[in-house]
Amino acid sequence: QNFSEVIECRLKPYGHVNSMLHDDSSNVLYFAGNFDQIHEQVNGGLIVDSTGKTVKDIDPSYLISTSELGDSGSIYLGGEFSDILGERRNNLAQIDSNGNLTNRFENFGLDGKVNVVKKKGDTLLIGGEFSGFTETRNYLARYNPQTGELYPNFPETDHRIQSVISDGNKGW
Repeated sequence: QNFSEVIECRLKPYGHVNSMLHDDSSNVLYFAGNFDQIHEQVNGGLIVDSTGKTVKDIDPSYLISTSELGDSGSIYLGGEFSDILGERRNNLAQIDSNGNLTNRFENFGLDGKVNVVKKKGDTLLIGGEFSGFTETRNYLARYNPQTGELYPNFPETDHRIQSVISDGNKGW
């Protein structure tokens, strides 16, 4: 059975699904959004296997608006939430390949909604409706997930970011 059959027959979301990702290495599907239920009671984030069985309920405090696959089967989640899996994370979190919350972004203090997270090589671009990200960053930040540091001298924008695309040269 493939994922399209599982989605059509078994997974019926009640609410908005904002993002779906398939991880080929672990053969799981990630759902993120603002929903109350997908075939069972869950809240806004879910990892399922190819049979439709729940692997993990991510349980955000509110909305997950974006997701992006990271290294080693991890996933980055952005949105408008104050906690995930019962732990404090302001609008940005990372879940490892076992469905556990990582320490990354634990003290980042993002002060507004994250609309988009995109990874390309050693760069994670984060865009949204924020002005603070451990330091002043208006709406857009370029982050190195290996070192845990923001790239310096990254240009700021004057309005919220909804979407980004890589130019293939570490630029956006």
